[in-house]
Amino acid sequence: MKVFSKKVCFLGFFVVLMLNTVRADDLIGRKAPIFRLPIQNASQGERFQMDDWLSADSQYAVVVAFFATWCAPCWLELPFLQSVTDSLYDEGLRVVFVSVDNPYGAEQVKMVESLELTGPVIHDRLGIVARRFEFPGTLPYTVYINKKGVVSYISTGYTPEMNDELLEKINSILNQS
Repeated sequence: MKVFSKKVCFLGFFVVLMLNTVRADDLIGRKAPIFRLPIQNASQGERFQMDDWLSADSQYAVVVAFFATWCAPCWLELPFLQSVTDSLYDEGLRVVFVSVDNPYGAEQVKMVESLELTGPVIHDRLGIVARRFEFPGTLPYTVYINKKGVVSYISTGYTPEMNDELLEKINSILNQS
């Protein structure tokens, strides 16, 4: 009986994982979700409002990067995204970093400081942003939104070999009008 229940549990987990992956892909081509949460790497009480970056008259392309301190590839992807954002800031590229760590504390602060992340870092304590962006549970999970506020591309996982492809995608969303 134990073997049967383990197989059923594994099968159930696999089905849920596959459904979430499909749902995340369904986000492409749709308007990006809006959210407001406190910024962790800013003065007390300052809030990040996604609608400021995605308003009708906005000229910003936005990268939403989900991360956690225990995610080794996140430690590699986040500095890449910050560097690209720094280089393409004048062209309208913005990045928001979304921590899915629970709770947010000293380890997260240390990570943000050591990686020199200057974009807003928010803590998705209740998983609200993750649900809105149909987060599949795999990190890093990064959503690329064009200047019209439409999700154009999603990447899951990261290796430095992906840099050229991601940079091409970022340039593409910056040029979508």
